[in-house]
Amino acid sequence: QPTSKCHPAETASRCGSKPKKPDRKTGNPLAMAAGLATLHKVLAPTFFEQLEQKTSRLVDGLRRAGETTGLPMVVNQVGGMFGFFFTASGSVTCFSEVMASDTDRFQVFFHAMLEAGVYLAPSAFETAFMSIAHGDTEIDQTIEKATAALDAMA
Repeated sequence: QPTSKCHPAETASRCGSKPKKPDRKTGNPLAMAAGLATLHKVLAPTFFEQLEQKTSRLVDGLRRAGETTGLPMVVNQVGGMFGFFFTASGSVTCFSEVMASDTDRFQVFFHAMLEAGVYLAPSAFETAFMSIAHGDTEIDQTIEKATAALDAMA
């Protein structure tokens, strides 16, 4: 009998798996409306340009903070994603450069930022993501807090 005419449970059992149960969120009107609203925002003509500009503003501020304090720091950015590494290498573009970064220094920075109310990923190897909801005020506050944290570490 062709698979297309089999009951889903029978087809799944042939593949060695159980049929999926519907997710609680499947078809939930609120979840669907939120997803649709998100798509409308993301599809706006200037969405990604604005996101990249906001990210660049933050990244530039983090770079300046590192330079001001004299701590060796590399900040990378692609679109709305960014990451930073405590290293004197000048650039971080490959696995070996990432692994050579100072993860202990990152942990000190992470905890200082956390105490200041800025929530970063706890690992030096994770990427950060900017939100379109963040404005100049939040970005400036984050840069100020990062500068203070780096000053305390220098």
